[in-house]
Amino acid sequence: MKHLEILAQQIAARNVSHIFGIPGSGPSLYLLDALEKRGVRFHLTHFEGSAALMAGAIGKLSGRSGTAISIKGPGLTNMLPGLAACALDAFPVVSISEAYLPDTPPETAHKRIDHVKLLAAIAKFQCGLSLKGPPFEQLAKRAESEVPGVVHLNIAATPFKDEAVEDTFKIKKKDDAQWAKAESLLRQSRQPIIVAGTLATRSNWYKNLNGLSIPIFSTAAAKGAVNENLPHAAGVFTGVGGPLAPEKTLIPQADLIIAIGLRHNEVLSVKPFDWHNRRDAVTDRIAAGWTG
Repeated sequence: MKHLEILAQQIAARNVSHIFGIPGSGPSLYLLDALEKRGVRFHLTHFEGSAALMAGAIGKLSGRSGTAISIKGPGLTNMLPGLAACALDAFPVVSISEAYLPDTPPETAHKRIDHVKLLAAIAKFQCGLSLKGPPFEQLAKRAESEVPGVVHLNIAATPFKDEAVEDTFKIKKKDDAQWAKAESLLRQSRQPIIVAGTLATRSNWYKNLNGLSIPIFSTAAAKGAVNENLPHAAGVFTGVGGPLAPEKTLIPQADLIIAIGLRHNEVLSVKPFDWHNRRDAVTDRIAAGWTG
């Protein structure tokens, strides 16, 4: 199983030190044997979903993709709750599972489940392992790229047919006009507020945020982005704060709200900010449609 030996070598070369899951007796067991020979420790879990959560915790704490493994069909299905949690909370994970090759006759496919459809709402990307890859480094970086999440790799005893795997990291060209508009808004603002999402923690902007002197909210997922003992820490922004919540009193007073990596699924309710019909020059520009 040359393709699995290559995969094990690539995983070890990326300094992955732990892998979690429940293997079978086929290619997954072969891969784990190859990994342990290269110093990668395997941790057997009681449930595949737990393996995904443990891998996700590594991804969250280190910023580098965790790795989980399972058998095909029901094993991968059991892993889904953990993978879904990682996808929701933006934890980078590469999940690996045994799989049938696409041309496997139905009569030989025991407990067959369509992996592509199963993972469609969760995985950022999924593919099968061929002799040409894709390289594990590429999969891991894709899981780590903004917004971090789940990338899935199917493995079999026989390599998948070579597939064209798209380049993972095409960075959008800087829009100079949007940046100029943002700079103009910042210069005019006299009462700005920041709402920090999880990007603030992944990009390690703690020092920058702590050094400011304007109100800074964070989402629950981004707690820790600013030292909450500082006077300008405004607490957690949920989108549904009650009448005594800081977001209910501070947001209406702001003339500019700067959202750093704020995603819709990090708040409890997605709706326009409560501006109380403020009509100064800056909010006129915001109302006109600037979304930078």
